[in-house]
Amino acid sequence: MESLCVCNTNSDSISCIELEQVSVKKTIILNSKDKEKIGPHGIVQYKNSILVANNYSNNLKVVELLKKNSVKEYFVGMHCNDLVEYEDKAYITCGESNSVVVIDLISMKVIEEIPCENEPHSIEINKEKKTLVVTNFNSDSITIIDLMDMNRVLNIRVGEYPTKAIFSPEKNEILVCESYIGSDKNGCVSMLSLESFKVEKKIEVNRIPVDLCCNNENFYVSNFGDGYIHEVNLKERIIKRTFSIGGMPRGMVLYKNFIFIGDNYNNKVVEMDLITEDKKAIPVGSEPTGMAMITLESK
Repeated sequence: MESLCVCNTNSDSISCIELEQVSVKKTIILNSKDKEKIGPHGIVQYKNSILVANNYSNNLKVVELLKKNSVKEYFVGMHCNDLVEYEDKAYITCGESNSVVVIDLISMKVIEEIPCENEPHSIEINKEKKTLVVTNFNSDSITIIDLMDMNRVLNIRVGEYPTKAIFSPEKNEILVCESYIGSDKNGCVSMLSLESFKVEKKIEVNRIPVDLCCNNENFYVSNFGDGYIHEVNLKERIIKRTFSIGGMPRGMVLYKNFIFIGDNYNNKVVEMDLITEDKKAIPVGSEPTGMAMITLESK
């Protein structure tokens, strides 16, 4: 069974969208009303659980989906933004400690802290090459980390206020979303070679691009500042189509011939058919941010 799980940062909840019916099947409340905000922001699947990195409570929550949504929490570090999982370890970006914290998911203990530059934001993994890439929002850089030797850390200068970096389908490039937030400039996506570690192409997009996702042919950019999504062809390196979503589009996930876009302003997820361009709005919690496709193994 496949679902789309959405972090609702302001309402401290996870919306689980059933993909066949295209509606919210259940909402997981991560916080009781008498507690301070936790701010779920990043999400990833781990076995039959989801791992959630929380901005405000500085912890990792583990939600066991097949055990009546049992929720456990573990302190990580200040201002957790995003995370990935690999070989029973969680790698979590901590914006205030300027590091990636590594947690052993068996013992649930911190086993490593990898230094980055200022305000690490997003994190992505290339499992084939055992490599991580982290965007450092306040130092205009990305950090590349070798998982085989975590002392091998490379910092590379990019454009202003990078918010997301992903690996291309061929794993030979890194695509970097440069938001230029706070300036009069449009944002850009830089295409950086993993051989030369130099930017080979810079594509201007719209206002405040914040997220990227890709398939084998195209990558997609969400522009938080003006409500548009771009489709960019990977080979031609040009914008092929632009879609008006409205609101403040943020996180994105591709599924078959659909793209799901979180509208941070209107508290909804927009499902768009990439063939017909038909759209459907799915109401979720307040301030949808991180999203992940979840596949559960039935017991």
